[in-house]
Amino acid sequence: MLHSSDQKIKKLISEIRLHDHIALMYSAPEEKMTVLVPFVMAGLERGEPCFYIGSDEDIAALDAALRQEETDPDQARSSGLLLTVPAEDFPVPGPLSGTAPVIERLETAAAEARAAGFPLLRLCDEKVWVLKHGLSNETLIEYEARMNDLTRGNDIIGLCIYDLTLFPPETIRDVIRTHPKVVISGIMCSNFSYLPPEEFFDEERADFEVRHLLQGMLSNEAKIGNLQTQKNLFGAVFDNLPEGVYVKDLQGRYLLINKAGAEFFGKTVAEVLGRTVHDLLAPQWANLIQTADRRARQAQGLLSDEITFEAAGVTRTILAIKGVFRSSNGAPTGIFGISRDITEQRRMERELADYQEQLRFMASELSLNEERQRRQIASVLHDQIGQTLALAKIRIEAVKRVVEGVKGGQRLSVDLAGIGELLDRVIQHSRSLTDQLSPPVLYELGLEAAVEALADEFQRQHGIEITFYDDAADKPLDDDLRGLLYQSVRELLVNIVKHAHASRATVSLQREGKFLTINVVDDGDGFDEKEKIRVGTGAGFGLFRMRERLKHSGGRFRIETAPGLGTRVIIAAPVNQ
Repeated sequence: MLHSSDQKIKKLISEIRLHDHIALMYSAPEEKMTVLVPFVMAGLERGEPCFYIGSDEDIAALDAALRQEETDPDQARSSGLLLTVPAEDFPVPGPLSGTAPVIERLETAAAEARAAGFPLLRLCDEKVWVLKHGLSNETLIEYEARMNDLTRGNDIIGLCIYDLTLFPPETIRDVIRTHPKVVISGIMCSNFSYLPPEEFFDEERADFEVRHLLQGMLSNEAKIGNLQTQKNLFGAVFDNLPEGVYVKDLQGRYLLINKAGAEFFGKTVAEVLGRTVHDLLAPQWANLIQTADRRARQAQGLLSDEITFEAAGVTRTILAIKGVFRSSNGAPTGIFGISRDITEQRRMERELADYQEQLRFMASELSLNEERQRRQIASVLHDQIGQTLALAKIRIEAVKRVVEGVKGGQRLSVDLAGIGELLDRVIQHSRSLTDQLSPPVLYELGLEAAVEALADEFQRQHGIEITFYDDAADKPLDDDLRGLLYQSVRELLVNIVKHAHASRATVSLQREGKFLTINVVDDGDGFDEKEKIRVGTGAGFGLFRMRERLKHSGGRFRIETAPGLGTRVIIAAPVNQ
């Protein structure tokens, strides 16, 4: 491959514009081909025909170079995109005709390209024909000056190619004056010594040349002043950035570093420049940074790295973003980076994580204590208040039967019956409250029976079709976790009733290895889980609290939902081994 992938040449080709008249100066054939081949290929790719004038050897060399770039020159010729004209067939300026025949030939080529529907013509003119026909310096310079009018008046890009080893310096000097742009060493330069045709052919040409030279000097001085101002501004920003900024060579030596970057090592900028991390840090810390630099060299694009090291008795954590400087052919030439001291940020994050863990533990303990209180209250309601109320009901019934056999006791019997009905209601409310707090069946028959009864109750009270499934596998659980799982299922069913607008739901319990898995599924509205949890209120807060409680108990909690697609909640809790 040639150099068509060279970034510098790509930049040059991208800067070429319609009506440009450019002089390409070279001393070695490779230098010429580095620019010529991408220039021609750009035209072939864009549908802009190239009109190439050169010797037979030049044409053969161009064909070979195009084939090396996997481009078929013969196919390009057949499509009308490549026109090669041997130098001996090109019109020659004469003493009587002057440069007119040459200009007319190029105007004809531009007109033919336009008539064929092409947007413009790329002219590549090797000046071998000038030497072949012994053209005088005056005639050549007149021709080049006229070329400026030709490119400006037609849809042409002109690339005039000069071998510096074949033309005398005086000729090259005058050629430069007739070209607005000059390419040398793969770089396109704006030419402040260029004279437009109307000035070049003016009687006061020398006066115009002096003006252009002086204006060019002033322009260059102004540009230097602007660059110095920009350099000063950059230096002020660079030196005062809170982040460390640096550049290293491939050996790891610091070529550039600001004050903040040097302070990471406990050094001044002067003490860091020219040194490597092995000169600045203990071996274990230097090796960490050197390894990170190697990763940056191998990475595609920027690499972010977090490194903790000790320098000057201070331990720091640094977040570094690194990249690689590459040459025009893609080879690495150095490393640049921006580093931020995040030591305090990481310390605060650790403290916050500790606080969050403490809060999570306290919330879970509070939840477990709440469940124990529920169980205790439910036990009192069931074992004491409930039984006392039942005994009271039995005794009232006994008194009622005695009173009914006594004369005049009918009215009292009716009052006792009313009291019995009131006791029935109290007993029923007591049982309902007991079931809500902590149903006895949960601890007497187990979680499966309690959840099945809960599903039946919700189906009966709310009209939602609820299917219960249990795989009948053994699921030993401690009392605290059993209560937590029951209350979680109850809360999920309450959410379905209040928020989901569902018509059907399923509750299933399965043993999966060391875990009990509970699935609660509904065909309701669904929701945006992230938004619901983020809001942290209502059902969202309940889900968040449920997740935290289960996490503290060694369980897992997952939601699968989307607006309009129903909801599946999966709870996994460890069983006793």
